[in-house]
Amino acid sequence: MHGRVRRVITDEERIKKKKKLEQYSKLRNSVFEKIKSGNFDEEAMQISAAFLLKNADFVTIWNYRRQFLLSQPKGDELEKHFQEELNLTKDCLYDNPKSYCVWFHRSWVLGHQSNPNFEKEFLLINEALKLDDRNFHCWDYRRFVCKISKRNIEEELAYSETKVNEDFSNYSAWHYRSELLPQLYPPNDISMSQYPIAVEKLLEEISLVDNGIFTDPDDQTCWFYRNWLAGKREPPLTLLRVYVDFKLQIVSLCFSTAVELDEFSIALEFERNRIVDFCWKASDNSASTRVFYSQLECKFCPKFKGTVNFIKSGKLQEFDSTISICGEEIIAWQNDNIACLNCKIDERVKESLLQCRNQYETLISMEQENHWPVVACIGITDILQDDSKHLKTFENISHLMKVDSKRINMYRYWKSMIFIEKKLACEISDLKNCDLYFLGNGFDFQKVVSLDICNNMIASLLPLQYAVHLRELYASGNQICSLKGIENLQGLMYIIVKNNRINETIKLSNLKYLKMINISANPICSCFNAVKFSDEFATTATIVYDEI
Repeated sequence: MHGRVRRVITDEERIKKKKKLEQYSKLRNSVFEKIKSGNFDEEAMQISAAFLLKNADFVTIWNYRRQFLLSQPKGDELEKHFQEELNLTKDCLYDNPKSYCVWFHRSWVLGHQSNPNFEKEFLLINEALKLDDRNFHCWDYRRFVCKISKRNIEEELAYSETKVNEDFSNYSAWHYRSELLPQLYPPNDISMSQYPIAVEKLLEEISLVDNGIFTDPDDQTCWFYRNWLAGKREPPLTLLRVYVDFKLQIVSLCFSTAVELDEFSIALEFERNRIVDFCWKASDNSASTRVFYSQLECKFCPKFKGTVNFIKSGKLQEFDSTISICGEEIIAWQNDNIACLNCKIDERVKESLLQCRNQYETLISMEQENHWPVVACIGITDILQDDSKHLKTFENISHLMKVDSKRINMYRYWKSMIFIEKKLACEISDLKNCDLYFLGNGFDFQKVVSLDICNNMIASLLPLQYAVHLRELYASGNQICSLKGIENLQGLMYIIVKNNRINETIKLSNLKYLKMINISANPICSCFNAVKFSDEFATTATIVYDEI
C-alpha cells in the first residue's frame, strides 16, 4: 500500500509481539481491578505509571491519577508526587510527543505545584521544539508556561523570530508572533485601525515575511501570515441602510457587519409619530446577521428620521431619509459616508502595499503556476479600492481558475461577489449575461427592487433571502434547481425562471402580491398540470408552464 512492500513478520517477531501484548493486557487488567475495588492507592499509581509508558493516550488512567493527587494532603509528600508526575510525562513524551493527554496532565501538575521550576520547563520545551519545531502541543504548552510564569513577552517574541529564521515554513512560530505582537505593539487607534499592530511594526513584519515569501514562494505559511498582517479587515459596525416600504408595511435595516438583536435599538420618527417598538426578524433566520426587517404599521410619510443605538459600544448614529424608490412606495436612507467602512489607509502602508503588489506581479511572471502571489495581488487591490485595476482583478481570478482548478468554485464565488458588489454600489441591478456562478453573500440585495440575472450559471437563489423589497425577479437561462430563498419575499409580483433545472415545488403562500410566475422549460413542467401547480405552489397567481 502507498508504494511500500509489505514486510513478512518472522515467527520470532510474532512471539515477541504476543508477549508484549500479554504484558500490556496484564497491566491494564491490574489497573482496572484497582479502579473497580475503589482502592486507587500508591500501588495503583505505580502499576498505572508502567501501563501509561506503554499507552500514554489512555485518558481514563490520567484522570484517576489526578483524583489520587487531589486526595492527598498538601506538603512535601504531595510535591514529591508532583515531581514524579513530571518525570512520568517527560518519559511518555519521548515516546509520544504529540499526546493530548500527556501535555494536558503536565499542564495540570505544573498548575498545582507550589513552586514550579519554570526554567526546567523551558529547557524541556526548547528541546522538544528542536526535535519538532511545528509541534503545536508543545507551542500551546509554552504559552501556558509563559502565562503562569509571567515571562517577558519581548523574550518570547525574540524566540519566535529565531524559530522563524530557522525555518520560514514554521506555521506555529508565525502564529505565536501574531499573538505576541498585538500585546507589545497595539494598533495606534484600536477603535479605527484596520491593522492588527502599530503601523511602524507592521512595516517591519511585512519586510520579514516577504523574506520568507521570496525564499520559498510556494510555501503557504508566509502567505497566511502576510494576510493576517495586511489583509482585509472586517469594517467597524455601523448602519448602512434603512428602507421603509409602505406597500409591504415593513422596515428593513442593513448593517456593515453581523449583529445580534440585543446589540442595537432603533427609533424612527414620521412627522410627529415616533416608533420604538419593533419586532425584528433576521432575513436568514439566524441569531446574528446583517439584514433585519420588522412589520411597520404607519401611514405614508415622504420623510423620516431616526437613531440607532449600538448597545455594546454606546455609539449613537442618526439618519434622515434621502431617497424614494418605486414611485413613493419605498422611502430610504443610505449611508453616503462609505469612508466609515474602510478606515483611511496610512500612506506608509499604502506605499508598502503598492510595492508588494509590484513585487508579486514580477513573481507571477516568473512562477506562473503559483497561485499565492495572484491571490495576494487581488487582495491588495481590494484593500486599496483601486478601480484602475478592476479588469486586472478579473484577469487574475481567471488565471487562478486555470492554475488552481481544485478551488475553481471558490474563485467563481470570489469573482461573482466582487462583480456584484461593484454593480450594486453603482445602483445597477441588471446582471444578465455576466458569467456569474453565484450571487455572493446577498446582503446588498436588501436595496434591490428589480433584479435581472438571466443567462448566467447561477444554481442557487438562497442569497436573495435578503432582498426583502424585491418586486420583480428575472432569472431565466441559469442552472437553478430550487426556488428556495424567495419564498418569504412578500413584495414579489413577477418571477421569471424559464429554462432552468427546477425539479421541485415550494410553497409561495407568503407572496401575497404575486401576479405571475413563469417556470417554462424546467424539468418540473412534465410533472403537473395547471391545477396541480397552483396547489403545489400554494398560490392563486398565474403560472406559465409548458411540457418538455
